[in-house]
Amino acid sequence: MKILVTGATGRLGRYVIDSLLEKGHSIKALLISPEDTAHLADHKHLEIVCGDITDSETLIGVAEEADAVIHLAAIIDYTAPESTVYKVNTEGTRNLLKECSESSVKKFIYISSTAVYGKDLPKELIKEDHPLKPNNAYGKSKMLAEEEVLKYKSKMNVVILRLSMLYGPGFDKGYFFILKSIEKGDIKIIGNGKNRVPLLHVRDAVKAIGLSLENETKSGSIYNVSAVEPITQEELLEMAAEELGVQLTKKHMPVLLVKFFAGLELIASYLTMSEPKLLNEYVEKISSDRQFDMYRIEMDLGFIPEISIKEGIKEMVEYYIEKEYGEKEEEKKEKEEMIEKELSELEVS
Repeated sequence: MKILVTGATGRLGRYVIDSLLEKGHSIKALLISPEDTAHLADHKHLEIVCGDITDSETLIGVAEEADAVIHLAAIIDYTAPESTVYKVNTEGTRNLLKECSESSVKKFIYISSTAVYGKDLPKELIKEDHPLKPNNAYGKSKMLAEEEVLKYKSKMNVVILRLSMLYGPGFDKGYFFILKSIEKGDIKIIGNGKNRVPLLHVRDAVKAIGLSLENETKSGSIYNVSAVEPITQEELLEMAAEELGVQLTKKHMPVLLVKFFAGLELIASYLTMSEPKLLNEYVEKISSDRQFDMYRIEMDLGFIPEISIKEGIKEMVEYYIEKEYGEKEEEKKEKEEMIEKELSELEVS
């Protein structure tokens, strides 16, 4: 099968590409620039095509001969201008759909997010038909993009996957800040810590995408994709602390106070031209009580997550330690070698 993949060099995209190639599929990776191939494997079944989803003219012909499309490309930057978020996530999806509908594409898989539901949710498991009330530009842009996708359900077989909080190797942003805070003993449990956090390991996300590609699906199908086992914020922090070999400080802080500090962090980042480590969206993700119903995707596609939360957190901590301390050791070694080389040159002269 020939598959067009957008967002191929993104954190999730790299895993998706590797999985599809392993299964023997031919891939067309849509990139804005031909130079943006650093994270793609050099493979005979991988073709690079250039185009910008925000510019419909550049998309002409990109979906030719493609049997299916996996649309991953999106902006998830919570500090980006709202106009940019909508332009990429909503208008870009509209442009791509139009081009695909005029080609040979039979299946269009859209990677959405549980952000479309918002954060203020009832205690029960959230089903796919729950009202959509996104509370930020990212969630709204994905909701509007879903509406665009469903307009084409009579022209192509369209499938929407609403992924929950992705984590795993490669997902540094937000998670490394939490792990470092746990390690230093600075972490605070936000609120009472009893809220359920909906995690999804990146390899399980890839599995869900693969199943939606390989199985027959009713056009217009929408699926929640999340871990089945519920875990509270406090349990999650305790698990991470155990893997880091430290004791979790059981100090609590009100949600509003943490959001206040996140606001200050954002202001400081603008003044110093640096990237904020704490954002309101991160606070809401870790402190909101959310759990999603997985019955539909299990019944229709046979999807059951394979990576347990404990296994995933262990892997995430190992990745953090390797990235945080392994690179520093490498830099130290390089400096020592440079000094040694300079000294030897002085001795020779």
